[in-house]
Amino acid sequence: MKLSSRVGAFEIAGNEVRLAVVQTGGAQPTLLEWHVAALAYDTVEELAEAFMAAVQKILAEVKARPALFVLCINSANMVVRTLTVPFRGHARVTAAVPVELEPTLAFPIDDLIIDHTVIKEAPGETTVLVVAIKQSILEDQISEFAAAGVNIEGINLDVAGLSTLWLAGRRKPAGLHAQLHIRDDGAIFAAIHGRKLVYFRHLAATAERAISDPRALSRDARNTLRAFATSWSGEEAVEDLTVTGIEFDSVSREEFEDGLNVPVVYANLAKNVRGAEKAVARLVGVAVGDGTGLEPPNRWEAAAGAAAAAAGSGVFFELRKGPLAPANVFAGMRPRLLGSAAMLFVTLAGIAGYCAAQYQNNIAETERIGAEIWSIYAATFPDAEDAKERPEGDVGGQLSMELLEARQKEAEESASRLSAEMLARPPLLAIIKELADTFPSGKVVLSQIQVRDARGGSQSLVVEGEIVDTAGFNEAVDKLKQSATFKLDDDPTLATKEGKTFFRMQATI
Repeated sequence: MKLSSRVGAFEIAGNEVRLAVVQTGGAQPTLLEWHVAALAYDTVEELAEAFMAAVQKILAEVKARPALFVLCINSANMVVRTLTVPFRGHARVTAAVPVELEPTLAFPIDDLIIDHTVIKEAPGETTVLVVAIKQSILEDQISEFAAAGVNIEGINLDVAGLSTLWLAGRRKPAGLHAQLHIRDDGAIFAAIHGRKLVYFRHLAATAERAISDPRALSRDARNTLRAFATSWSGEEAVEDLTVTGIEFDSVSREEFEDGLNVPVVYANLAKNVRGAEKAVARLVGVAVGDGTGLEPPNRWEAAAGAAAAAAGSGVFFELRKGPLAPANVFAGMRPRLLGSAAMLFVTLAGIAGYCAAQYQNNIAETERIGAEIWSIYAATFPDAEDAKERPEGDVGGQLSMELLEARQKEAEESASRLSAEMLARPPLLAIIKELADTFPSGKVVLSQIQVRDARGGSQSLVVEGEIVDTAGFNEAVDKLKQSATFKLDDDPTLATKEGKTFFRMQATI
């Protein structure tokens, strides 16, 4: 289930900081803006100041302010394992993964941040792709962004972002496919089964080396395909190998394809992203990167894909968890608008709660959403001077959002409106991700999500929507019953109207 939002994804690569601002929710993501800033410093002692200056320079240039920021990190720094755990169900598998991972490592597991994605389930067991990274690496980067005024609310991998854009070009992906993503500093081999990332490995094949020696790149790809085939327990064979980030001439193509026993496809991931040509064109000719006016291979695509994945559209690993989980997931108390197909906005939940409402793309419904945002702002800050009357020109609640964010900053500084219960809330991205992963696109249409305070310090989650495919809906409900984030209070309530079936379910967080 793809949720509509404006997401910004930062990436640190070499001596530059990158930001892709993406609008999600459509059939394909839209690249609204693409920014790059070089890190200008002479000594290591000057690096922190240079980083802050680069981030703030980018923020000053951003016109389409994102609802939230995520971080796209280099997957070459990750520990990667394919494991089979003797359990099924999200909660039990999550608890078992660290136990199964530890014997495969030559160092302590205590200081690792671990996440996984399910490859396949079998009777009594689950095969997972596990990724892990040192906590200190992520802590340093989160702190650096915080010092520059950016709250990183999620952390994903570059391979996940690139895989997400590859999936964006396929309407109904099926079968087993391999990709070789060429980047300026190396290459990433990935294998996707259906919509799931089931394997990835970094190769020491830079773009320069790939162009100068296609046969060496072919040899690396052939060896990696063999290594993957050895670890793959499914019956399917790799149907094709897609190469992105490089343009071979006819001679180089022949040299690369020689010896590979799978069909080779050459693809430009930018074709799977709306607005990419326009957004990237603004940087053409600037003295960033190679300074030639040409974009290095897959320079912005990883960050753009990571932004799209944060809203449930593709491959997503959540590495801001455990000790790194945000202390206050409502920092900034800014409403997250997930508009177009749905709009998710967040207010001070201890007072007004937060909700996400689906709306069709028309003026009347946009005005309804805007009025609702304004009413929540007025109810949340009734004593504010500008809460007496809704401002003119407040299309879709944009001005109300700005007022809400400004008042929150004042409340945050005084700390007079925060409570311990608010700090204990599960992360917003965790709720969005679980619902997006669980409800299959095309089979269930969400119309409303509400999270409200309940008695005894708990919270109530209400989900409403339309059932398009009964079997898909029932499967999703069974998965939600195993959720570690919330517990279903009862079976969903169904109602039929005008030939359509609607549902309402309630859970306790």
